[in-house]
Amino acid sequence: MDEVNSPPGSKPILVDSGQASVDVEMDTVTFGLEVGMRPEDYDEAALIAELAVLYGVSADLISLEATPISERRRLASNGTAAASSAAQRLRLTVTILVPTGFVDESADVLDTESSLTEAGGASSSSDAVGPGISAALKLANRLATVNSAGGAGLSAMLGFNVTLTQDVQVGTVSRQISASCAPGYWCSAANSIPCVPNTFQPDINQIDAGACKACPDFSQSPSSSASLQDCKCRAETATTAGYYDSEPAASKVSCKICTAGSSCPTIGTTTATLNISVGWYRTSSSSTDLRRCPDSSRKGSGCTGGVGDEGPCKPYAASRLEQGLAPLCPN
Repeated sequence: MDEVNSPPGSKPILVDSGQASVDVEMDTVTFGLEVGMRPEDYDEAALIAELAVLYGVSADLISLEATPISERRRLASNGTAAASSAAQRLRLTVTILVPTGFVDESADVLDTESSLTEAGGASSSSDAVGPGISAALKLANRLATVNSAGGAGLSAMLGFNVTLTQDVQVGTVSRQISASCAPGYWCSAANSIPCVPNTFQPDINQIDAGACKACPDFSQSPSSSASLQDCKCRAETATTAGYYDSEPAASKVSCKICTAGSSCPTIGTTTATLNISVGWYRTSSSSTDLRRCPDSSRKGSGCTGGVGDEGPCKPYAASRLEQGLAPLCPN
């Protein structure tokens, strides 16, 4: 969380080496006030501190935008122009970031969504109750209660004239916060940079591209890979051989070329998923001892290719065996 700026995320922040700066959506409540105060008397920090006490939130979550009300002229009774009292006032836009899990400890009951007006503002009623109401709506109702009577209550509490010019509105803003640089990335100048394809990076808060480790030989991975397990043995193509992981484990990737009697048409083939060619067999899915069927040289081998003792036979080969004919498959 941004602990430098007030409110958090309101300005760009310097982040520690190896960290990232990210934008997050945060709930806000906003309303407008007009206060009887000359611009030269305006003390933003002091006013924020007073509002924080009144509204029951941290001062760090409140921001104010003050605009002097432009001086207007009016005719005096003698016909001369005179400055109106509006020259001594400020227009304030008050924005409060909604703290997670906000609870209005001053309320005897929970507020509900029905306490908001159809125009999007918040009413001062807290008669309705109900579970599951959002923290933003709870805070909005709290502010509406304090701001009731058009700001008359605020005037009494703050010691100067206050008029409510805009009802409480619930919205969202994008704020910048500092966050850990995620695995699969390295970070520089608060920017997250993904590790390139065929590398992986398992740690947080890495500061240079050297943190991205190359996948083992004959394996590949997509960009921003965070684990060795993201490195998969390459599939065969029209011009290159395929590979399979002979010893798949969480801490190891060992890619070996697919030998005669097998093929590796997909990325990530392992010993167990080797594709056994027609005319070849092995005795179990954990075996790499690939054997030719006795009739493998025939164009119409009766061996389907796969796992099975003495080689799995095609149905017609088994039928030939039943008829006392050459099975074209080991028996």
